[in-house]
Amino acid sequence: MRITELKNLGAPFPAAEVQVSVKKKIARLVLVLLNPTMDFPLGENTTVKETATEIIQAARDQGLIDENTVVDVIDLDSLQTN
Repeated sequence: MRITELKNLGAPFPAAEVQVSVKKKIARLVLVLLNPTMDFPLGENTTVKETATEIIQAARDQGLIDENTVVDVIDLDSLQTN
């Protein structure tokens, strides 16, 4: 989704997740409740922390989240799969 579409869903959202996979070179901002998402490509040698920090700041700058939004960062590469 585009930022304008996300804003129209009722920003600021009360909770969000930043999901990052360095292996797959992608990060995703998930705005909790309606679960709209926005994907971001990762650059070379980018850490989960750097990526999450940049996405969270950009989401705040655009008004998608605010200081009351609970944000969790999920490192998808660290999750165990069966």
